[in-house]
Amino acid sequence: MSGAKSDLFDAYVLSEFLRTDHGHLRALRPNSEQAQELKMLTRDYQRLVTQRTRLLNQVVATLKEYYPRPLDLFTDISTEKALDFIKQCPTPETVKELSRKQWNRFARAHRFSQNETEELWKTVKAPQLPIPQHVVRAKAKLTAVLVEQLEVLVKATTHYSGEVQRFFASMPAAKLVSSLPGAKSGTTLASVWSEIGDAPGRWQSFRHLQAQAGSVPLTKESGKVRVVHFRFSCNKRLRHAVYWLAFTSLNQSEWAKTYYREQRSKGHTHHRAIRALGAKWLKIIFVLWKDHKPYDENYHLANITRQRMRQAV
Repeated sequence: MSGAKSDLFDAYVLSEFLRTDHGHLRALRPNSEQAQELKMLTRDYQRLVTQRTRLLNQVVATLKEYYPRPLDLFTDISTEKALDFIKQCPTPETVKELSRKQWNRFARAHRFSQNETEELWKTVKAPQLPIPQHVVRAKAKLTAVLVEQLEVLVKATTHYSGEVQRFFASMPAAKLVSSLPGAKSGTTLASVWSEIGDAPGRWQSFRHLQAQAGSVPLTKESGKVRVVHFRFSCNKRLRHAVYWLAFTSLNQSEWAKTYYREQRSKGHTHHRAIRALGAKWLKIIFVLWKDHKPYDENYHLANITRQRMRQAV
């Protein structure tokens, strides 16, 4: 309580706790080798995505310094057409020299529509503020290096995403979550399940799982004081995956969309409403994990209706 820190005393307290309160502790059971491999795959994939995002931000920042025209043309610089345009027209001078014939050839190669070709051509030829040549020469060299690295990472993350999805599809858990939002594409559900694991008895209740994922707040009580805090200590990777699962479900689940709107109508922010929805999904996922039964949207809607009728009575 005093805040003092001593490794020797901490070791003594832990050893005494292990000796006297052994009955309150549970043995940590490891996941199966397949589940451990899935966790490593999903975490490595997230590291690749983080590196790709870091490189993408560097490319955008560099272009803003001397050549913002690609940012005006493409909303996502990491796409193949955006990177190809930067490679073909790396400086403002090359854009000025770009002919309509060359632009049409570029548009056909990347399957632009006729209206899109015409609108983007106006943007290509729009006037730009003059930039000193020494700045252009220096930043163009940096952009070329960053774009080359970004191309490699974009291809690597796409390939790695497919590997994660194929590996998860070979696991028995894939059949349990095949009806959940995001099950057809992406690595969100694979990431969620990899962090949950398949060790029996790992989760005591759905509240235990919600707390581990950081989807529910933390309550501190002392006497007449009761304060609710945001839960910082949790599995950050699981919280991130559950957040995107809840966000994806807004367009694929009617009850999820309705619940989100109810949370927003109560004055909650977007992120708080998504976290609350994620806690609901974790309750469902806990039942799937415990009973090994696939998710049924109609069955869940019937349960919601039954609960509301009981509350009304």
